[in-house]
Amino acid sequence: MARAATKAANGARKTKSEGTNKITKRTKFAKDAVPLEKKISKTLGISISTAKEAIANKNEKRVLRGEWPAEELFFKTFPEDSAYEYLYTILTERGWKFAGEPYKGDDMNALEKVIKKAQPKRCLWLVDEQEAQILSKIPADNIPGGRHKIGCILGAESANYKTNITKRLNDKPYYPKSYYLPAEKDRFEASIAKEEQPLWIYKPKNDYGGSGCLVYNIHDKEFRRKMAKMIQSRRHFILQRYIENPLLLGDYKFHLRVFLVITSMQPLCGYMHTGGQVLFSTHKYRRDEDSLGENFDKHAHLTNWSIHHLSDNFSALLEDKPVVGIGCEWRWRKFISYMKSRFSDFKPEQITSQLVRISRDVMNAIAAHDNVKRNMKKMVHGRHFEVFGLDVMIDDKLKCWLLESNNSPGLNRSPEKVRVPGSKKTRLNPGARGATKDTHFILHDLFTLLNIDNFNKKGSKKNWIKL
Repeated sequence: MARAATKAANGARKTKSEGTNKITKRTKFAKDAVPLEKKISKTLGISISTAKEAIANKNEKRVLRGEWPAEELFFKTFPEDSAYEYLYTILTERGWKFAGEPYKGDDMNALEKVIKKAQPKRCLWLVDEQEAQILSKIPADNIPGGRHKIGCILGAESANYKTNITKRLNDKPYYPKSYYLPAEKDRFEASIAKEEQPLWIYKPKNDYGGSGCLVYNIHDKEFRRKMAKMIQSRRHFILQRYIENPLLLGDYKFHLRVFLVITSMQPLCGYMHTGGQVLFSTHKYRRDEDSLGENFDKHAHLTNWSIHHLSDNFSALLEDKPVVGIGCEWRWRKFISYMKSRFSDFKPEQITSQLVRISRDVMNAIAAHDNVKRNMKKMVHGRHFEVFGLDVMIDDKLKCWLLESNNSPGLNRSPEKVRVPGSKKTRLNPGARGATKDTHFILHDLFTLLNIDNFNKKGSKKNWIKL
């Protein structure tokens, strides 16, 4: 679009530089001539003011790069919600204008009335799936670039339930053997009778942040009692083989948070970011009985950020841990640098190639989920996109294992200051500061990839791999 507008503008300058005779012949028709900016505006579907800007400034090669004109960049979200707070910051940095919260109060049904009222000519909506279901009722339009963008794929939330991801990917070599209970109770019991690895992790159907997860030795009587109680209550959950040989950094577990974005459902199109987040445990890894079952040491076995930033764990969080340091987060480039120094023959491509395969399969699993397919007709072409966070663990043989996929990707700011236990003083968490910088760049890369705005100071499409 930018090249087309520039070409049109350059063409106009060329015409003005033609011979005097041609200019003289044309002057008598000047009253009937359509201004150049109107021609460009009509041809390219952009505003007149943006077309004028392209004509006036021939050096601005990227002024029309995005689908939406600069003066029509409006967005609605909930800036007080931690899930959207940093997105709000990044969008305003890119020149977007906040048009208010999608609705007032706690009743999302108020959106039904909101969408019937006048809205900004163009609007980006950052909301959850229930709200996106209501917004999907906004009629389609024929404006180039569309009037609305919605950061949610309808049906994707249930597609990412641990139970549903397990059903789709359980036969993949990178997915730990898992059972969906109570439906697969008989299969599980037949399997564990000859299972050599006794540690399995219990995961609730759709909790997040490690909530409710426990690691058990399946031969213990306590485990049998727990399972019988859960099955009797008809709760749905996953039992997944625990990766007992994780790659450790300074005796601490970690996982990678990898970002997948689906930009189109018809045709299906998605990208994986080449960076990500590196999240650690804050207790040294151990497998003794005192850390399992009802005595579960979540700070040794789980690497979810939300667990380690709770006040009861501040001492371990602020400890200067061997290799890991203070905090529980690393920048991606620090992780890659460490891997190169520790393994002389390590190449980032060893990890990237595995992550691409995993991301592609997750994208296809989401698109194939029944709830997504049922909602396909509701989603206006080119309107919906969504970012997903994939949790991947690396074992001591450098094999990647997909643990789960999340529709809450965790692209928020990490607290840089932590209160010192028993004091009013705070202490800087350098790991969090670095992680926030990575998130900052990833979000700019995201909006550059989506190609909605004209911002060109930060962000690159080169940091995404098409799946």
